[in-house]
Amino acid sequence: SAKELLVNFYNNNKDLREVLYPKYDFDYVPDWTENGMIQSAIINLADDIGLTMPLISCPHDQYNPKIVTKDLHEYDIAARKERLYQSSYNSMLYSGQMNKTHTTPKGAKMYMPFSYYAMCAHLNVDNKYSITEPVANIEKGLFETDNLNLTYAPTSLEIETLRNIQINTAIVEPDGTYIIDQLTMYKKASKLSRGNIVKVLHRIRKDLPKVLKSLIQLKETKDIRDTAIRR
Repeated sequence: SAKELLVNFYNNNKDLREVLYPKYDFDYVPDWTENGMIQSAIINLADDIGLTMPLISCPHDQYNPKIVTKDLHEYDIAARKERLYQSSYNSMLYSGQMNKTHTTPKGAKMYMPFSYYAMCAHLNVDNKYSITEPVANIEKGLFETDNLNLTYAPTSLEIETLRNIQINTAIVEPDGTYIIDQLTMYKKASKLSRGNIVKVLHRIRKDLPKVLKSLIQLKETKDIRDTAIRR
């Protein structure tokens, strides 16, 4: 099945997992499969290599709009506690606030998960500002779309509940719809719970080998050490 193929890809692809001499330089792994097993495989990949940031949305595959038994934010809570329970500072988890009216370039409408808009916001902030900037709030976390109809808009109490279990949410206001948090999935109180901190660590890990490569075969003298530190 497609699910099994994707899980196998993320778990066993050697090119993705090459750290010492990486074949690819990718900053994000966005997911919109709505499948907890695939999402867990992506999170595990990120933790194994420590070089990339998955952007995951809470899956609402167990939600049936014809049979609603609980508030939609409770599906996010259940997904976090039962399926995506990892404590990972390499990954960011977003709520299940899907856009019900995403329009493709050809005019077709489809459901689009939060992770898609998070990816667009991250790439925009990285390019326009810096990877050190938090992707959140009205200026840097804005949903860039003309057609937006989210499955639900959380209240302030619901946002606080989701924030406490490391789920990033979008707030709907007259000024716009935007991401208000930039939390990683790390459960401990730490700077590693901030996405902009971890993104810098990822970039350092990727850039250091390139910067120091020409010094590898040289004798470790004081001059060489000073050059390495200076670089």
